[in-house]
Amino acid sequence: LWSTGADTKELTVDQTGEYIVSIVDQNGCDGADTINVIINISPTVDLGDDIDFCYGNTGVIDAQNTGSAYLWSTGENTQRISVTVGGSYSVKVTTTDDCFSSDEMIVVVNTLPIINLGEDQTVCDSVTLDPQNEGLTFLWSDGTEGKNLWADQQGEYWVEVKNGNSCLNRDSINITIAPKPIIDLGDAQTLCSGEQFTLDAANEGAVFEWQNATDLQTLLVSSTGLYEVEVTNSFNCSASDTVTISFENKVQVNLGEDVVVCSGQTLNLDVLNEGSSYSWQSDNGFVSAEQTVSLSDSGTYWVSVATVNQCLGTDTVHLAVSKDTVFAEYLAVSLIN
Repeated sequence: LWSTGADTKELTVDQTGEYIVSIVDQNGCDGADTINVIINISPTVDLGDDIDFCYGNTGVIDAQNTGSAYLWSTGENTQRISVTVGGSYSVKVTTTDDCFSSDEMIVVVNTLPIINLGEDQTVCDSVTLDPQNEGLTFLWSDGTEGKNLWADQQGEYWVEVKNGNSCLNRDSINITIAPKPIIDLGDAQTLCSGEQFTLDAANEGAVFEWQNATDLQTLLVSSTGLYEVEVTNSFNCSASDTVTISFENKVQVNLGEDVVVCSGQTLNLDVLNEGSSYSWQSDNGFVSAEQTVSLSDSGTYWVSVATVNQCLGTDTVHLAVSKDTVFAEYLAVSLIN
């Protein structure tokens, strides 16, 4: 018979205290004994809820129960462990009374967005930067939040991309803006027929392509047309320019054949080509800037006619003034009836 009132051969106890047992055998002889039992409390081990964090970060799991002995599934024996890899982690905690408890936790490591803006670039004008990862959240170095960024200034550009687990990754790229060729073929020009004009695309050492497939820096022009050149420099940057070159026909000037006039008469000459500039000269000292002149003195006359584009035409005529006198004699006619 136990002090608890139980009459079983064995007694299971779960409380600290003194326990007495009395025994009576079949002969009616009895005996008793006493024992003191101390129940040590097992440690309470609670690693908490399962955790998740982003790749590259570190999670800390704490078994608490300071002063106890620890054995983790990783083989570590500290109260706290740091984890960077997902999986199941468990710990056994043993007190100084050799009482122990265990707990387990699941750790999930979330992946980061994969971003690759590429190698540093040298571009001619601009480049569109695309970090991929459609549907995620973006933040660029200039504060914009669009998926793509148009980079037209030299410097470093970076982007931060955040996914649905709030995991953030970042990449950067250096953009160098290379100079484009500077081309100026000049203003449109009108030249005179028979002349030639050299177009120069400058940029020595570059690659040239004219509209007629010529690949030289300069192009000799002798006919009316629209001329275009594309120039590509050592950075593989290209630029082009166009210019219209026109050729004006030569001025047609015809003063006619040499002329002889009688003394007192005049020769009227018109070089036509209205709107041009005129320069008359003669070996007799005559000069004029008129389109039409009246001449009465012997001499060689020449005229130069220049259009607004300075296309010239010339001609010469010799005027002789005859001083001969013509006498007329009349014969009388008699009529005889």
